[in-house]
Amino acid sequence: MEKSKRVVGYARVSTEAQDITRQIELITAYCSDRNYHLIKIIQEKISGARKDRKSLNELLDVDDAVADMIIVSELSRLSREDDILSVLSTINELLKQGVDILFLDKQDRIYKAGTILSLYDIITLSVEAKASADERYKIAGRMQTGLRSKLAEFSNMFAGGTVPFGYKVIHNPDYKLNQTPKNLLVVDAKEAEAVKYLFQQLIDGNTIRQTVRVYNKLYPYKLSYSGICRIIRNPKYKGEIYRRGKLYGQIPELQIITPEDFDKANKQMRENSLFQSNAPKYYNPLKGLLFCPCGCGLYMKPNHNSYLIYRCSSAYNDKQKCENYGVKCAYILSSVWTCVKETLHTEEYKRFNTQRANELQGINKQIRETITRKVNSVDELKTQSASLIAKIKKLNNDDLINELETDYNVLCKQIKQTEQEISELNGQIAENDAEIKRNVEQKDFSKMEQSALYKEKLQKAVYHSLSAMRGILEIVFKNGMTRYVLIKKHRNGGTYLLPDTFKGDMERKQIIVPSLRTDKDNPYSAQPMNLRYTFDEFFKAMPVEEYEIPITE
Repeated sequence: MEKSKRVVGYARVSTEAQDITRQIELITAYCSDRNYHLIKIIQEKISGARKDRKSLNELLDVDDAVADMIIVSELSRLSREDDILSVLSTINELLKQGVDILFLDKQDRIYKAGTILSLYDIITLSVEAKASADERYKIAGRMQTGLRSKLAEFSNMFAGGTVPFGYKVIHNPDYKLNQTPKNLLVVDAKEAEAVKYLFQQLIDGNTIRQTVRVYNKLYPYKLSYSGICRIIRNPKYKGEIYRRGKLYGQIPELQIITPEDFDKANKQMRENSLFQSNAPKYYNPLKGLLFCPCGCGLYMKPNHNSYLIYRCSSAYNDKQKCENYGVKCAYILSSVWTCVKETLHTEEYKRFNTQRANELQGINKQIRETITRKVNSVDELKTQSASLIAKIKKLNNDDLINELETDYNVLCKQIKQTEQEISELNGQIAENDAEIKRNVEQKDFSKMEQSALYKEKLQKAVYHSLSAMRGILEIVFKNGMTRYVLIKKHRNGGTYLLPDTFKGDMERKQIIVPSLRTDKDNPYSAQPMNLRYTFDEFFKAMPVEEYEIPITE
């Protein structure tokens, strides 16, 4: 009785997502029909282009002591289709080790153990591998071309992949086989409201960590820190669709956030990551500039009523406990910002804005010049690629065609990379234009810009706490000028910026007001004098309503 052949099978797919079952079933069925003994099937889920393939190394260890035959579903499973030299080398190595080789797609040809590939075998295998590779490339190309044409016609077509938060996939009611897409991507109204909330929180100045805590209490769709970051950065929410890194265009049906709000939220997120105090929850524009009379710095912290306050850093020091009662941050920040704006001369304030605007315009000019060069480069590359395509169509020599196709693929990669760079540069111009517009209109600076101005103009600011409900803020400029703000913290209180001619005696906790002493006998002669008021006396004697400034929470 003839001894049953011992068989080792080999099955490979290129990715984890592909199904290897079909190859296993073909090998198993072939052995079962012929009563062969299938010892094992070596399985591999890895690209054929990889050199460190453990399963292929295991296959190369198979010799006549282990099996009589190796069965593979098709030639391309041994390596990638265009690496025919590697395939031929693998086959020869296995034949030397005393095992037959069979490819199930060519069952009429068994490569016998102990032989070497003949010239006919080499030519046949090479032609088959090349034909298989060409067919696969054509199929892949047709699929990509078909997908691109469908996307151009049906911009919200769902082509597979992960559905972004805020959207859902629905069946196309107008679906026609091979004519219209089966599924469409549309906005999910409930999730879209959550997306709008996330963007608004960033625009309002909140950090991602603050937002994620509040959001997960309000909405049933739980999100992580990184999940919110991905949402804020995803251009699909402003209606921009990208395919393979290339902008396909604006799709109003998919827009949840306006482009302006999208840019604001992303800019705020970048500022949050670049500028933060030691306690990363809160950004302190006066960090390093605001002090207590004891000499320690005032730091920002939340109180039990959820708003922020400034407290002396030695307030909880048992050995040297400071008696400064602290003050609500909104009082200090509003006072300092109003004082700085009013104290700087109008021309100087305009200069600060204009200088930044001119700087940004210069940057934009350089960026536009770079974009022009890159656009010209893309046009030149496209001309070269068109020329290569024309040459490829005229050639019949496979080697020359392969060489030109390689050059064509390199050009396509360069075009794609350059177009992506152009898109990023246009984004930078949009951000700079928005900042220029704000500076020209002289709107309030962002917290980061306020901080930069403070560091340029202020020497320090000191909050003198008179009682739990009263205090004086002393603002010292680098040019020697000092301004004073009176702060009343009770319900009917407020903040009052004193004229620059008023001085303060902080040792006596008094306000010094310049005045004139007149003589009853000689009313036309007057002598300058200073009037001193305590905090309460000042409010009784002076028209404080004229000095009141608004508080921005």
